[in-house]
Parts: sequence; C-alpha cells; structure tokens
Amino acid sequence: MRPPGILGAYIFLGDCFDLLDVQYTAVLETVFPAFVADLESRGEPIPQNDKPRADGTKLLHALDRAVIEFAIRVAEKAEGRKFDTVRGAFWEGGPAFPGSEISKRSHIQIAVRNPECVVGYFKPKRG
Repeated sequence: MRPPGILGAYIFLGDCFDLLDVQYTAVLETVFPAFVADLESRGEPIPQNDKPRADGTKLLHALDRAVIEFAIRVAEKAEGRKFDTVRGAFWEGGPAFPGSEISKRSHIQIAVRNPECVVGYFKPKRG
C-alpha cells in the first residue's frame, strides 16, 4: 500500500459560489424549502450530515452538499451562468482555548467544478 500523498494547487476561483459571502449563504436559505419539496415530490429522503465527532461537528456533509448542488443549479438556471468553484469554511475541533470562538481544526475547502481553474500544482516541501 502506498502512503498518502500531499499535493498543492494554484486555483483561480473564477465565478465562485462563495459561501464566505452572505449573498450565497442567503441563496441556500432561500432554496432550502424548494429542495425539500423537490425530494418529497420524488419520494426521496432528505440527506443527513453524518459521522458525529466528539466536538459535535459532523465528518460527512451529505445534506450540505445536496443543498449546495441544488442551489447552484437554481442560480445557474436563473442567472444564465456557470459556477467554476465553490468555497466554504468549516469550524471543527472545538475551541482553541476556553471561551474561544476560534476552532482547533477550522479550514476552508474549495470544490473545483471547472478543471480549467486549476492553473498549476506542486508538491509541498516537507518540514
């Protein structure tokens, strides 16, 4: 078995569905009832975020992903555009210190929907 590898990338966000911008989180809130209605009309269950951690956060984000994908389809159709990337932040790991709102394992994730937005990649230096 090969050891896991690490790869860095230079990513141009392009037309980004940016969940660090309230414009896009508002879209999620707005389309959620239509998302639920769509699933119910097809007799499909609502996905759930799963695999709880000790800090209460969830490892798997099936619901979040499904709502984001639905919202993107709605926005792309309404606005006649294509989103190249999706960016979101996740706060995980519990507080960095007592009383803190800073989490130990916070991170930003970028989903690249358009491969042309990967403008380069590299192998990070160790240490």
